[in-house]
Amino acid sequence: MHNPNYILIPIDLCFFSITNRFERPFQLYMHLKSKCDGVIKINSSELKEIANELGLKSTKTIQSNLKKLIQKNWIGYNENNGCYYVRGFDSLKLRESFTRRTAAEFDSKDIKKFKAFLAGAVIGYLAISQKRRKQRAEREMRRSNQALCNLSNYFPVAGMGLAKILSISCSKASRLKIDARKARYIRVKKNFNELTILANEAAHYKKVNPEAINKMRYRKQKMWEQLPDLVLPLIRFKRRKKMRTY
Repeated sequence: MHNPNYILIPIDLCFFSITNRFERPFQLYMHLKSKCDGVIKINSSELKEIANELGLKSTKTIQSNLKKLIQKNWIGYNENNGCYYVRGFDSLKLRESFTRRTAAEFDSKDIKKFKAFLAGAVIGYLAISQKRRKQRAEREMRRSNQALCNLSNYFPVAGMGLAKILSISCSKASRLKIDARKARYIRVKKNFNELTILANEAAHYKKVNPEAINKMRYRKQKMWEQLPDLVLPLIRFKRRKKMRTY
């Protein structure tokens, strides 16, 4: 059964908001979008209500983010009637030149966890993109349908790769993964590759393979190379309808 609280958010908007530090304004945009049919008036009492619903102590943050949304033209404002006009997703996609049709399913009741959702959506999308590429490769190699079914649902998402894609620091990329996991938008498994060396050979191995220095771990009386975490998306992804260009 369709849940009226679910909204399909274009994945490009999720990437954009993190890369451009636009998470808070986007959170406000989404909240206003869920509260109206595109037009809304906001007085002082409603500002306090919105701040409370977003888990914010001050209405100044709401006012600041409203200004940012108006500057980006994600929201319009008419000074004569005091109405705010919340643009639709298709309008935003055209405005920002987004092309991907994939969208992440968001429950508007979880608006306070929106920043963690954005992280989970982006990380989850990167994981499922790898799965789709592997499925295409399997088909091209004409393997059995059973081989396709046996593909793992966990795929590696490296912190450094995430940081590069989003143009953020590695420390922020790490926090995004932690926040998304804690909010249960993704599951994460540590990923190790057993090295065929003894513990007393580790120093020589590091000298020969300097790129492995920060990746080597001693566990279960063996030496291991720590690989990128494996991620299982817990967010559902769907394709939005193709935009009309007329």
